[in-house]
Parts: sequence; structure tokens; C-alpha cells
Amino acid sequence: MFDFLQLYFNLNYYHELVSGPIRKILKQFFWLVGIISVVYGSFLAVQTAPKLFELEKSISSDIQTNFPDQLIINWDGANLNLNTPSEVPFNIGWPAAFQDKTLPKFLASYDQNLATPSAETNKPESLLLLSQTQLWIFNQSTETWSESMPLNQVFKSKYFPAANISKQNLAEKIGQISQKFKTFVQVGLGFFPIFTVLGYWLSGLVFSLTEATFIWLVGKIIQWPATWVQIFKLNLLIVPIGLSLEIIAGLLYPDLSWSFFHLTYWIIFVLVSLRQPSLLTQKARQT
Repeated sequence: MFDFLQLYFNLNYYHELVSGPIRKILKQFFWLVGIISVVYGSFLAVQTAPKLFELEKSISSDIQTNFPDQLIINWDGANLNLNTPSEVPFNIGWPAAFQDKTLPKFLASYDQNLATPSAETNKPESLLLLSQTQLWIFNQSTETWSESMPLNQVFKSKYFPAANISKQNLAEKIGQISQKFKTFVQVGLGFFPIFTVLGYWLSGLVFSLTEATFIWLVGKIIQWPATWVQIFKLNLLIVPIGLSLEIIAGLLYPDLSWSFFHLTYWIIFVLVSLRQPSLLTQKARQT
């Protein structure tokens, strides 16, 4: 049952598997990568959920604290109206959790009568510009405003029904949104391990295929007699080991700037090839 552990400690085990049928190697690949991915995906989900809930709590608290006492926001499904103070535009600041020197000064600015913004007349102090019916997003890389987007297309009535928001009912509205957010996070993170498995299966197969092709082509140039199938088999065996060690290294050393996976892959590939020269030269069974 635990024969796969030999892949970590016994180079001869690679010889035994590569010399055998590919279906056994594929079965072991999917099983090992699947187990590693489920464990890692579940770990990430458990680690991420409290952080997201804490972030949502912080943002909700900021909104309630900084919401102007006299402000009333009216959304009728097509038009956005704010009984803003005399100064125009009315600026909406960033929640404390998102304040960053690289971001624009404000999250959004509202100008009921704004027609078309420009970088000259509308200084890029906000990420978003809102009028009564339109939305624009500022592109920091090009320093230009996006094309206008109708608010009734951005905030579809199915998800954003007509509402009046004021200081008096703000806590209730935030509570409703907060509950939907928590449900969304719980469902999303519940599926996260599945997406992790599918992602690692796909990336592992693509890596094994492309790397086998590259090494086989180089082998052709230097007259190395290994077949493409033999190299592909060996890649399928190494990928789960490299993946597991990459994850462990990332957890122990979060600031690691180089790929532990690729280092592991090439070390094992070279050691197996040198230790068993016949491994990648003999004719292997392919079924």
C-alpha cells in the first residue's frame, strides 16, 4: 500500500516502474497527486477562511464608522443618487485593510452630472468614477479612464435590488451582505480542494509531456537512445515527489524565491539516469 514511499528513498524503484506498464504509472500519478492536492487544498482553505472573514469584518466596521450621518444612497436599479454635500465630486475613501501607497487616493468618486472623464479634467485620485448612470475605472498602467459602463449592467437588479441606504439602516444592509459573503466563501472554499486536484493533475501532465518532448529532442541531437515514452514515464513518477517537496518547502520558507520543484525534478532525473544507465536505454513495455 505504501510502496510509493520508495520513490523518496529508493532510486532502483524508478527502474522497476519505468520498465513496467504505463497504466500502473498513470494510476500512481493520479493517486499521489490527488492525495497531495486534497491535503494541500484543504490546508489552504482552512487557513484562508478566517482571514477572509476577518477582512470582511474589518471592512464592515470601517464602513459603519465612516459613513456620513446625513448621507442617503438611493439605487432604483438604473440610477444612483446621493444627497452629497455641496462639494463635487463626493469622495469615498479606502477601507483601512486596503490602504496602500500604490493605490489611488480614493476608492471612488461620485459626480452626479459627470459626462465623460479625462485624465486632464478628472485627476486620477480615485480608482472608480461614478455618475448617476455610468461607471469608469482608472487604468494606472496607461493612466487613462475606461469606456463608460452602465450601472444597471454592472449592478444587475437580480443581485443588487433597488434600495435606500442611510446611517439608520446601514447595519442591517451590511449584515445581509455579510451573510451572503460568508455563504459564498464557505461554498467556494469547500470546492477549493477539488479545483486544486484538477489544477495539479493538469499542470503535472502538461509538465511531464512538454519536458519529455524537450529532453527527447535533445537526446536525439546527442544520440541518447531513450524513447519518449520512457522519459514520460519517469516524469510522471518524479512530478508527485517534486510537488510534495515544493509544497513543504513553501510552507517552511514562504519567501523562497526559486523553484524547489524544478530542482527536485532535475536532481532525481539525473541521479536515476546515472545510477541505472539501462533505465532509459532499454525498450520498455508501453502498455
